[in-house]
Amino acid sequence: MENVSLPSASKPLPDENSYDHRYSTFQLAMLSLIFSVIITVTVIGNILVIVAYIRDSRIRATVSNLFILNLSITDVLVGVFSLTFNLSRFIKGFWPHGEIICKLWSVLDYSVVNISWLSIILISRDRYLLVSMGLKYQNYQTKKRVGLTLVVIWTIVVTFWVLVAFAWSPITGSYSVNYKTTCFMEYLTNPIAPIFINLVYFCISFVLVFVINIAVYLKVRQRSKGTVGQGPPTNQSAESMSRRNSACRAVLVGESHLGDPGTANPGQSGPGSSADITIHTTAGPTTSHLERAVPGNSERAQKVRNDRKALVKHQKAAVVLGILTGCFLLCWLPYIATSVMFSFCGDACIPTILLKGQEYKFIELKGHRKVLWDC
Repeated sequence: MENVSLPSASKPLPDENSYDHRYSTFQLAMLSLIFSVIITVTVIGNILVIVAYIRDSRIRATVSNLFILNLSITDVLVGVFSLTFNLSRFIKGFWPHGEIICKLWSVLDYSVVNISWLSIILISRDRYLLVSMGLKYQNYQTKKRVGLTLVVIWTIVVTFWVLVAFAWSPITGSYSVNYKTTCFMEYLTNPIAPIFINLVYFCISFVLVFVINIAVYLKVRQRSKGTVGQGPPTNQSAESMSRRNSACRAVLVGESHLGDPGTANPGQSGPGSSADITIHTTAGPTTSHLERAVPGNSERAQKVRNDRKALVKHQKAAVVLGILTGCFLLCWLPYIATSVMFSFCGDACIPTILLKGQEYKFIELKGHRKVLWDC
């Protein structure tokens, strides 16, 4: 009779295929439907943004929209590949695609998520440059510069994750992942590496984008106060000149009662004559006349109006950017926090609400736990 060794009661080994038994068939179907809707909205929404960029020349004319295009491309890849494969793993309860697909998918998954977040940082920086540089911005932020920046970022990020996925095991000698049933990067079996990447990379980038957004807000507020304080100088100038003109443009008309009004000589007034002096005043020129009379007046007024319109647009953009950053932080911060805690103590020290709320993503951490149990 074959001896079967049972796992220790104090250290039970989790069943690799036990994940899908946490839900009933109905619950699994409903969750899968919700995730499918999220994937569909993500893909279709971002494809519409890409199509709008391609078809509308006015959108393409704005250099900063290249960052929006890049963000949409990364989000389409997240929806088509990252979320879809995660949904497949969620439904099955294990990874069914093998080692090579796992590593390629992991490289794509990590790369597009990182580039998506870096795109938000670049959009924040671009907005700050636009607010702070003024007219110099157009000469500085060219399509060539933006395109080169994006190419460099894609190259660095993808190269980094390719090396991590394919070179970590040969360099460290660690081969702990069973790719027949699980899929995660080998570096995650080292507790220090996830902590370093999550805390250093995400914390620094979050602080950076937060500081940039605050700087944008302060810059917009400062410019707004300056523009409001300026006021349109043309109105006051027009009013003052109008009053002076009204006084200066009095018309003195002398009319002699003794002679013909049309032929009366003002210099000839005899003793029997009387001189009636009629004062005709005019209300002064209109603002448009003044603007023509005073060089640069209309240009200054137009500049003030344009500045105010630009500030309103900057304020709206700053609000949208803040909401976008907040949503990204809200979505990723729980996972980052729980993954760091998981590196220290597994899922024992993670609050149940956090773990249950992220089970869709934490299927891969189930594999990490299996490795930690075996070590």
